[in-house]
Amino acid sequence: MRRGWRSRSESPTPGAAADGRVETEPAARLLDEVASLTEQNRRGRDASVDERLVRLRHEAYFDLRGAPRAVWPPVLDDPFPAVVGRPPESTSAELTAAVVGGAIQHHGCLLVRGLLSPERVARLVDDTDRAFRARDDALAGAPVSRTRPWYVPFEPGPESPPLVDGQRQWVRDCGAVWAADSPAAMFDVIESFDEARIPQLVREYLGEPAALSVNKCTLRRVRPGAVGAWHQDGSFLGDGVRTISVWVALSECGDETSSPGLGMVPRRVDHVLPTNIAGTASAISVGLAGLTEALHGLRPLRPTFAAGDALLFDELFVHSTGGTPGVTTDRYALESWFFAPSTFPPSYVPMAV
Repeated sequence: MRRGWRSRSESPTPGAAADGRVETEPAARLLDEVASLTEQNRRGRDASVDERLVRLRHEAYFDLRGAPRAVWPPVLDDPFPAVVGRPPESTSAELTAAVVGGAIQHHGCLLVRGLLSPERVARLVDDTDRAFRARDDALAGAPVSRTRPWYVPFEPGPESPPLVDGQRQWVRDCGAVWAADSPAAMFDVIESFDEARIPQLVREYLGEPAALSVNKCTLRRVRPGAVGAWHQDGSFLGDGVRTISVWVALSECGDETSSPGLGMVPRRVDHVLPTNIAGTASAISVGLAGLTEALHGLRPLRPTFAAGDALLFDELFVHSTGGTPGVTTDRYALESWFFAPSTFPPSYVPMAV
């Protein structure tokens, strides 16, 4: 058993029964405990509760798995039939599972204006800065007692693959930190999504409870000179996944701003394009030929995002998160991938939401 891990059959409180047996916690109570501790934390934040909730959400995932939706994807009408060559747009108040799913199936994505409130955005930006500083302190040798609750490297249970230093180095090099490594920030991320009804909408579309990937839930502070390849996440997520990504701008970015935006192909691509092509800068890049095929005569776009705007898409969406010439300021963003538990990628670490 890995250090620091409490198995799902062990007591959530220190100590054991008088006869030496480990006290048990019924698995069915995990999500109830998540709900109870969340309410407690709303009344008064507690660093130990922040950490406990990250652990509980990870444990609770293993009770979410079940039969997948029989028909996938669900058949949905196009909610934006007049939109061509640009992403369809909606407001947070107008969101339904049919609008989200229909936009993704027919246009590749949905741009949601004002998904998060200014208050939520301000808190997540502050969380990002705190998490980055705490991680820097940890790298300089500070103990966890000094970096919590802003940086406490998460250690998955034995049912999941480990999170190793090399992965964290790669995330750091991309200008990001795993939200699960910052328990206080993770609580605010989940609260922000709950307020925007994202878990509910994802659950209705997928037909299963939403499961968040630790590996693909990141707070980002991207430098102007960042380089990103045109890619589809389906090229490395594996076959048969059922997923929705929620990418939220936490600062103004994109064309007509001083901050690097998100490049996109403004149409639906219904298959995974070839990758790992000779001459491309990245193994996940679709290359020039793939980008041309995906565009199908359209122009690639870098829409302007206000802080709190979001883009929802799935694993087939062709996009690039790198910078562009002339930008001068950092871009803050939140990236989160939600999966159907029945098709959760085995190489990733799950959390229930």
